[in-house]
Amino acid sequence: MPDMMNARAHNSQTAGVATGQQSEPEQRALEFLAKVVRVPGVRVNREEFLHQELRKLHMGDDAIQRAIDSNPLLAGVSLTEIDRLAEEAISYETNKSAAISFVAGIPGGFAMLGTIPADLMQYYVHALRIMQKLAYLYGWGDLLPDGRDADDDTLGVLAVFFGVMLGVGGAAQS
Repeated sequence: MPDMMNARAHNSQTAGVATGQQSEPEQRALEFLAKVVRVPGVRVNREEFLHQELRKLHMGDDAIQRAIDSNPLLAGVSLTEIDRLAEEAISYETNKSAAISFVAGIPGGFAMLGTIPADLMQYYVHALRIMQKLAYLYGWGDLLPDGRDADDDTLGVLAVFFGVMLGVGGAAQS
């Protein structure tokens, strides 16, 4: 089982990331991911997010702090409640992304040439936000702490999460 509180998976996948053993497409994907995590608004503050979400369950401050210090499941939140919060987080970010895409597409015509890259970027921003929120609800530690660039191990973990999220076959088996 990975060390979920440190948000690092120590396996051959991340070791390859750190040593530069990946192919050119993998290297470009990791470079793109490293750029996206620097975009303002991508990082989800784990403590604030868990506090906000667990408050919806009418949990006391002590229980919320236990969840932040360990994870929601160990603090007594049922898997059913975690699943419900996860579905709400996915729905919120998906609706936000769809609304932004809709607004970006309104000008049409040649203006769409300029909006397509921005629309793709905001899609990836929201996908990374969803990944972080789900990871935090299901017990992972802080993936993208404020004020620090993502290291190779974190990018490797995010790449695996992103591949699984997109349904890429074998993403978790490499």
